Amino acid sequence: MLKRGRWSTLSETSLHIAHLMRSASRDNAGVFVAASGMSRALAQYKGLEQAVFAVRDEYTLADRVQWGDIPVHAFPMLGPGAFSFAPGLDRAVRNFKPHIVHQHGLWTYSSLVARRGSRRNGARVIISIHGMLTSWALQHSAQRKKAALWLYEQDNLNAADCIHALTLAEVEEIRAIGVTAPVCLVNNGIDLPELSVADSVNRNEKGKRELLYVGRLHAIKGILELLHGWGLYKERLGAVKGNKWHLKIVGWGEDTYRIKLQAAVAELGLESSVEFAGPKFGDDLLAAYQGADAFILTSHSEAMPMTVLEAWSFGLPVIMTPDCGLSEGFTRGAAIKTSTSPKEIAEVIAEVTQMSQATRHKMGRAGRELVEEHYSWQSAARSIADVYNWLVDSGSKPDCVVT
Repeated sequence: MLKRGRWSTLSETSLHIAHLMRSASRDNAGVFVAASGMSRALAQYKGLEQAVFAVRDEYTLADRVQWGDIPVHAFPMLGPGAFSFAPGLDRAVRNFKPHIVHQHGLWTYSSLVARRGSRRNGARVIISIHGMLTSWALQHSAQRKKAALWLYEQDNLNAADCIHALTLAEVEEIRAIGVTAPVCLVNNGIDLPELSVADSVNRNEKGKRELLYVGRLHAIKGILELLHGWGLYKERLGAVKGNKWHLKIVGWGEDTYRIKLQAAVAELGLESSVEFAGPKFGDDLLAAYQGADAFILTSHSEAMPMTVLEAWSFGLPVIMTPDCGLSEGFTRGAAIKTSTSPKEIAEVIAEVTQMSQATRHKMGRAGRELVEEHYSWQSAARSIADVYNWLVDSGSKPDCVVT
């Protein structure tokens, strides 16, 4: 068994980590971004052998590059997409002979595979919740989740060797449903762009200014409320001479919701100031952040939104709701608070767009500094590696294990 402190040097013994999730692509939104980022950072440790196990989807091959050299095993799905049953997934994890099964997310067949893995192979199990126990998340598809909790998820959570929470609020949510397993508190991280790039805080040609949204096109993100708020803002300030602000929406989601959003834009007469740019990744996503002047996330519920961390890493001021779980952004002067009320959204957008560029830049720099200090993948991976080592060696409890 690997001993504490040996993972930074060569080891004769490898520790097998099976990362288990519904999807290993953009189809899994922030879970994919967080899990792939953490895994790449963990790859620095010698003697740590990782593999990813998931359901195959239309983006699996395109997004394979995000996992670096870590093997990705994806299997065809049968039945309802919400459950994501994939024959072959259980056997593949078993054949890998994991010492640790790291489950990312809840409510799918992966939970059953994780539980079986601990029973059959004696593997330790850590479950990263990724915001899936918030009250808003539990109310979405509530009947299905209640059934899943009763049939298998409560048992899976209670039997876990450790639960991974992102915030103290998430710790409380875990305890609220009666889970008594140990909980580690470890932030998500971010890959920081070069400072010279982050400092560029755009300035588009012809004075055009962009307010940027990046993420899933989903009701939980409050995008419809954002569009109505944008409409109120344009009614108030859209005709002001020199106002060249546009709202750019970068993301993907179900066609029915996207069509609903586009219909709202047409109904509100916002076609000239709202752009649906579709999904963007890699250099295209980098360019979207570079081309923005501010970022907005009017979400109803988040654990720790990766897109806000990304926006800060590029030196962008942020508008977000308190439900985004990054309250230090408000205290550090990196973000301005809004609710999901269209009226308040309009007021806060007006406040940010009327700021001087120097003031927006100051906010963005505060966000960049916050990310540099507290949200590096290297720091997050070090804490998770300590948890892995504790689980297999039963040594002293890491400081990040809070309860």
